[in-house]
Amino acid sequence: MVTMTSDKLQAERLYTLLSAMAKALEQLYDCLRSQQKALITWNYEAFVSSTREQNSLARENLRREQIRLALVQQFPKGENGRNLSLRELGALLGEPWQRRFEELASRIRTASGKVSDLKAQNEMLIGKARSLVDGQLKLLLEFARINRNLYEENGKKSKKANLHKVLDQKV
Repeated sequence: MVTMTSDKLQAERLYTLLSAMAKALEQLYDCLRSQQKALITWNYEAFVSSTREQNSLARENLRREQIRLALVQQFPKGENGRNLSLRELGALLGEPWQRRFEELASRIRTASGKVSDLKAQNEMLIGKARSLVDGQLKLLLEFARINRNLYEENGKKSKKANLHKVLDQKV
């Protein structure tokens, strides 16, 4: 067991950092749930907001990951010079670190799994939404091709059959 104060201080810093990463993963899961609700209800503003929040959380965790890598370099190495796992580090430091790191590792694994599963569901929903929008656009264009009764912006019937006048507004 390591009793050096600097290792314990580093362990505390690592634990705090990993706790923040776990919390961000849990927030990311909540954000993905909001995104899924926005997709299902076709709420564009909520979708954009949740996407921005996801990007922000991902950037924060990427920054934390860089700090984590630097912290881990300061601990003793395992066999073959590799970094110690949280379980190995906890065993090296003893209690209460062993229990704390095991609980934290479990929390991170659970949150990561939930995020991964929900992200896959949302990607599928986004794909389905794209297909639906593409289908609707094709239907509108086909309808315009068949029905030559097109109208100008001023409400008068068009003398030319211009297919693009059906979609005269960006959405």
